[in-house]
Amino acid sequence: MERKTIPVLLPEVVWGKLATVADDRGVSVEDILTSAVMQLIAPSTVEERIVQFARAGYPDAVIADRTGQLVARVGEVRRAAGVPANRFRRGAAMNRERSVA
Repeated sequence: MERKTIPVLLPEVVWGKLATVADDRGVSVEDILTSAVMQLIAPSTVEERIVQFARAGYPDAVIADRTGQLVARVGEVRRAAGVPANRFRRGAAMNRERSVA
């Protein structure tokens, strides 16, 4: 399943700050924005958060780290919701263009 992207326009100064934070954390600007948006629209239960992260394309290990759950539990919840596993690909989310999301 291919993830659909939508361009987001940001002021240059905001992009610069996001890029600095992302570089410091070793992630992409897309990761920073996705995390911030998901916190704003965070579901009420851990299970809902797991499903939301899985649908957003995160692998089970990353979801487990972000939710404080065991990887096995993340897989259980994801499978029960009918969401396929996402493979971890180093650098796959490293889109350096200014269109992110």
